[in-house]
Amino acid sequence: MSLICIQDLFLVKLTEQVIDQTCPTYKGKPKDLWVSPEEAMRLLRINSVTTLLKYKDTGKVRAARLSLKHILYDSESILKFLDDQSLNRF
Repeated sequence: MSLICIQDLFLVKLTEQVIDQTCPTYKGKPKDLWVSPEEAMRLLRINSVTTLLKYKDTGKVRAARLSLKHILYDSESILKFLDDQSLNRF
């Protein structure tokens, strides 16, 4: 059996790169500012497109319409909405 020695800093950087590649929402923050409706629903933990559209129409979540059927949602506004709805604010 062989032993591989690496420096601590290299191990930390390598671990961060692996996490960035495999978990884009690590630490609760999405990697992209604008996310698809599916990703927005996942962040909000909802299953209904109607609920997502209601949040968009009432201004609770920001959205950008790129074309008639192509809408992207602002991930920061989703996180802010979740924070505003939290029961125990810190």
